[in-house]
Amino acid sequence: DEIPQAFTEAMLAGDGADVLVNTETLREAMRIYTVKQAFVDLRDAFGDILLPCVQSAYVDPNGALYSVPLNMYLSMPVTLETTLPSDTALTLDVMYDLAERAEQNGDFLFTPNGTPGFGSFTDNFFAAAVPSFAKEETGECFYDSEEFGKLLTFLETVRDRIAGDEMAFTYQYGDYSLESDVLLDALRSGEVTFLDFPFCTIDAYAILKQLYGGNTFALHGYPSQDKEIVRFRSDIDISLNAASKVQLGAAQFIAYLLSDTIQLFSADTVLPVTTSAIEALLATPTFVYTPDTMERLDTSYSAEILELVYPEALRITYDEDDLAAVRTLLYNTETTVNIDTTVQTIINEEMSAYRAGVRSLAQAQKIMQSRLWIYINE
Repeated sequence: DEIPQAFTEAMLAGDGADVLVNTETLREAMRIYTVKQAFVDLRDAFGDILLPCVQSAYVDPNGALYSVPLNMYLSMPVTLETTLPSDTALTLDVMYDLAERAEQNGDFLFTPNGTPGFGSFTDNFFAAAVPSFAKEETGECFYDSEEFGKLLTFLETVRDRIAGDEMAFTYQYGDYSLESDVLLDALRSGEVTFLDFPFCTIDAYAILKQLYGGNTFALHGYPSQDKEIVRFRSDIDISLNAASKVQLGAAQFIAYLLSDTIQLFSADTVLPVTTSAIEALLATPTFVYTPDTMERLDTSYSAEILELVYPEALRITYDEDDLAAVRTLLYNTETTVNIDTTVQTIINEEMSAYRAGVRSLAQAQKIMQSRLWIYINE
């Protein structure tokens, strides 16, 4: 709480830092400055070097780019191609149909995701779906509609559709891990419809190939009314103060942070945000793991050591289809960072009254519509 206040006072006094390093916990508190032109629009300087999925998350509705991330993690649902082909969008209606099918078959709809920094499937679902019921450009919103009521009802039951912790899949500090191998059979048989997957490093697709075995799988986004949306997270964003007296030098510093030298430095634990760094990683897409725990070996040992000490190591190489799938994710998907916390708070408050039996769902929606219309139009 103290940092945004100190930043505000410094900005008003003309003493703000030239470059703001903005961690995720401060992003919402600082959001007001990105719409008040306190920062330099970086689109012309850096827009072309950033991956399209980064621009999707960070370019504002007016086309401005007031901050850039220094690394990224993506989160998405993955399912068997036979369950939902990659060329079929996971919309809300499709999700409802898949949920009904899973319930009839006695299958789980989702896996738990224990990855730090990402929300639960409910949070990711909420962040993708809720904004599709409003049009910021016109101020219209449809939170009292029958379709939004259907979404709220579905979200109330999501926790009952998630598999147990023995099927949890996590990513932390550069390592993917399973709570148990029960998940392997569940994914390959379709007993679990969606793997809630954190795509955190360039070898993430290789991990998926191992999880699904010989089965063909498809990457999807979280559903909204008419499209899929992949969740985006970064550890650090950086912005350039519009009042800086040394803008050229500050911009050169940001350019250095986006260079391949820096972007590739931590590529074994995070995803770079630039096209050139990603393409450098995809130029030699062979990954080596221990067969049982899927611990990555090629980032720690030379090829000679691997041959000598780990002759039974598992080697996975991306073929052309794999490379195409990874590039489609990074180049052609729509992403979002976080839903507006005020919107989330208003909906949660009115749903609490509904759960307590104080209001019907229709009454709760009517109040949501009124409060959110005022907020959006302000």
